[in-house]
Amino acid sequence: GRIRSSAGALNESAGHADGHWMHTPSRLERRRGFSVREQLRLLVPVLIVWAVGATILSLVGARGNVGELMLDAAWFNGGAWYTGLVAQLGVLAWTTAAVSATWSAWIADTTGRPDAAKFLYRAAIVGTVLLLDDLVSFHNVMLNAIGLPKLVGEAIVLTPLGVWLFVHWRDIARTRAQLLVASLIANGSSFLVDLLAHPKPGDYAVLLEDGPKFLGILAWATYFVVTARDIARSALMRGLSRSPGIAEETAAALSRSADRSLPTR
Repeated sequence: GRIRSSAGALNESAGHADGHWMHTPSRLERRRGFSVREQLRLLVPVLIVWAVGATILSLVGARGNVGELMLDAAWFNGGAWYTGLVAQLGVLAWTTAAVSATWSAWIADTTGRPDAAKFLYRAAIVGTVLLLDDLVSFHNVMLNAIGLPKLVGEAIVLTPLGVWLFVHWRDIARTRAQLLVASLIANGSSFLVDLLAHPKPGDYAVLLEDGPKFLGILAWATYFVVTARDIARSALMRGLSRSPGIAEETAAALSRSADRSLPTR
């Protein structure tokens, strides 16, 4: 149809090399340099985050225990280099999931999919709560320090997750939900081991508690990375279908890389 014929005409005008379509700079290469004024204006986000960072560093200096807050735990305590490595990888996976959910929510919002954007923005908030709980031992240490039982702290942390699952179960069903189910099962089994066995740090049973938890975090991160990819691909394919001048080879390459079941979001 119209897209095919336009793409064919564009390919003929642009030429081929080694079987790959050569884009004409005037059509697809739209990047340009920034003026000095624009570059100075773009420094504002850096100045903002530096201000936040400087505030944090000032608080660290005022507290006095600089080494305890700034240095790696293994270095500060004289432990082996791999001390806490699995826990750190878990925090990294939580972060990956939250970032993936955030940028895919932006893509969904930008391409006119407000329901998907709301689903993903809220998922990013839930993931951030779980990230912070793991990073600073919120329910296990901080809430215990003010006298709250551990189960109450866990309920506080898990309530946003439960609300998100209840409100957005239809949205979840339209994604690769088996990955999310795997994460919930793994994290749930970790919770049960902690509830029933109460393993101590030196016990081998810690592996039975934190092992499934680590696998659950990996599944959680995988779910949001894959969902972000699906959202981005779907939005890009929609944009291609609405652009009569796009090259046929570009759309074909995206189709070949896509899985059989693209989301309908």
